[in-house]
Amino acid sequence: MHDFPWLTALTAWAATLGLSFWLGRLSEIHKEFVMVVRQTVRAWFDRWFLVLYAAIGFVALAGVILGGTASVQNGRDLVTSCENANESRAASRALWGYILDVSTSNNPHPTKQQRAFYDDFRAYINKVYVQHDCSDLSKKYPLPEPPRVIDTKRNSDDT
Repeated sequence: MHDFPWLTALTAWAATLGLSFWLGRLSEIHKEFVMVVRQTVRAWFDRWFLVLYAAIGFVALAGVILGGTASVQNGRDLVTSCENANESRAASRALWGYILDVSTSNNPHPTKQQRAFYDDFRAYINKVYVQHDCSDLSKKYPLPEPPRVIDTKRNSDDT
């Protein structure tokens, strides 16, 4: 008859006493109570979901804002990295220039081929270690082909 055993027992007891009207009213009150409890639980559930959605929205918005500032910082870091690399390129260019100067000073009378090689190699070093434009990081700097190494033993008689 009812979903609850205690209500079934109460119905049987009330029927023996002739209290069917009051028992029906009790059943209606119980149904109303259950409905109010369900509505209250549903309302709280809906509110918590609203709070949860608001929290997710807040976290998403914070991520977008912080992501924007992070990308600005990444851009600054890229420019700083480019500037540091330019300093390193200048140091490498100076070192290679020193090595070439020492090499040419140890050979006071280079052949035409050796002089041409030294000039080609110096031009190659200047192209490889060229300063990059840090304001345009998308620009590409292709690497040139290195100069051919000459055989100084076979061509030493060509002065």
